[in-house]
Amino acid sequence: MTKIKILSVILVIFLMGCEKYEAGGLISKTEQNLVKTWKLQQYLRNNTDVTSTILISNYEETYQSNNTYPRSYTNKDKRNITETGSWKLDTEQRIIQISGVSSIEITTQSGTISASNRTITKLTANEFWYSFVNGSDKHEFRLIKK
Repeated sequence: MTKIKILSVILVIFLMGCEKYEAGGLISKTEQNLVKTWKLQQYLRNNTDVTSTILISNYEETYQSNNTYPRSYTNKDKRNITETGSWKLDTEQRIIQISGVSSIEITTQSGTISASNRTITKLTANEFWYSFVNGSDKHEFRLIKK
């Protein structure tokens, strides 16, 4: 009987270690995959690709192991913006909490957006997708490893 219990515990631990994000990537490798610099490749608003309409360029964000969160981009006035905040993961490693950075004017339709809680939908060694709701719109950033 104890062998069955031990095997059950091992199976549960194994299955938890294999848990994935909605669009891909192992949750067990979250911090290992997250800590690096990412650049914006695609922006979706309400599940529609509106990358061609964004007002910013050269958007990059970095997740450092000391929970520092520098980001940079060029705004619509061609000014380079650099900010540093902080980040932390929730206990389930599905939501990133961001603090210490301002909102961004992303498109003329969306206006200014900000998110203190970002839901990870995909995180691999080379791709990082997250979404958040701002106002009544769902925003999704799809980034690639720099």
